[in-house]
Amino acid sequence: MWAPPTATPNSVNTFATLSVVFALIAAPAGAIFGHLGLNQIRRTGQLGRNRAIIGLTLSYTMIAVLSAALVLWLVWPNPTQTSATTPLDSAAGATATATKDEPSPAQPCGSRPERTPDFAAGKNHDPSALAGLLLGPEEIKRALLSKKFQDLTAEPAQSEPLSSTERFGNVTPVRCAIELFAGTADAFQDTGYSGFALVTTVDTTGSLVVIQSAVSYPDQTTAHKRITEYAARFGTDKRLTITYTPSSGGPPVTGSPFAERWGSFLNTRTYNEGEDLTADRTLFQKGNVIIDISVLGNTGSYGIGIGIEKRMR
Repeated sequence: MWAPPTATPNSVNTFATLSVVFALIAAPAGAIFGHLGLNQIRRTGQLGRNRAIIGLTLSYTMIAVLSAALVLWLVWPNPTQTSATTPLDSAAGATATATKDEPSPAQPCGSRPERTPDFAAGKNHDPSALAGLLLGPEEIKRALLSKKFQDLTAEPAQSEPLSSTERFGNVTPVRCAIELFAGTADAFQDTGYSGFALVTTVDTTGSLVVIQSAVSYPDQTTAHKRITEYAARFGTDKRLTITYTPSSGGPPVTGSPFAERWGSFLNTRTYNEGEDLTADRTLFQKGNVIIDISVLGNTGSYGIGIGIEKRMR
């Protein structure tokens, strides 16, 4: 059997040489050869101690570098995943910036009411019949119980939410426009309604604006779910000032929102002690329909809501 030649003091240790060679090829083997070489050199007095130390140093350096590279590879995110998620992160950042600059219109105006309107079972109304649920000028006058508004005119019914209320005036903060106007796109767009009808009635002096809207959904449960979401945007907040600037050129007027729930009805009012701004709102769900009413003027909207509710029975 072959055996390695007997080591002589003047020869270079073989393990020391192998340690340097394997340090660059297989670092763990290089470290083993380095330790074997040093042990043999101590016993025999051979040459190669520095070579064995160099082999050990190179071997452990390579082991450390490879270990660090392995750890980084395991914990570093996949470049493909990073590039795929970056646009989403950028979009989220842009949304956060926009929200900071301008509150989202979906935010509630004031504190939320204590409870949402009760569910009200009733008939399911066909989308084509919604306009017939709304009151005409003469019925509105009787519902208002006021002789102040006598010459009322109803505009043609429309089948889409109000895309803008600028024809009446501007409201700040923007999210509180729903406190003054019913049937807005902000409230009903993309809510899955099956039918929509809206009628605007005004008096000749411009001191009264009545907006009635009827919105149908596929079923009664969906209608109540939608009014629950809608009602959550109304509230009472005496510290909040709503400013309304009429498009007619009149001076800006201010008020604070107040909301209260009466059974299946939610009634809100925006007013101040001087009564120079009174916006009254009534909304309720009955059957598969949501009724949304606003009255801008020094009078109320509840009587109109009661009149419509009777028609729905």
